[in-house]
Amino acid sequence: MTIGCGYDVGQKTRQQFLADWSGKIPDAMLKALAKCCGVTGQAAAALARKLRVVVDIPWDVALEVFSNHDIPRYLAICRRLLSGFDELSPD
Repeated sequence: MTIGCGYDVGQKTRQQFLADWSGKIPDAMLKALAKCCGVTGQAAAALARKLRVVVDIPWDVALEVFSNHDIPRYLAICRRLLSGFDELSPD
């Protein structure tokens, strides 16, 4: 299940998900979405249908998680795996 700005809950551990979203969305929504951690494929599709009425991520919260959690995480991965990453041009 994907929420926010491309945040794939099924690819996250419960610990990672809670670290990224706790205090940003209501506890009931947090608890419901935490059940989706590690769930992919048809099982995730079934959960998404059930949670459609419970989950509503505000845009400003989605942007905050994307800017302050996702981007730094993926930049760190790139820096670790790609030598010379910081020397690339902005283009």
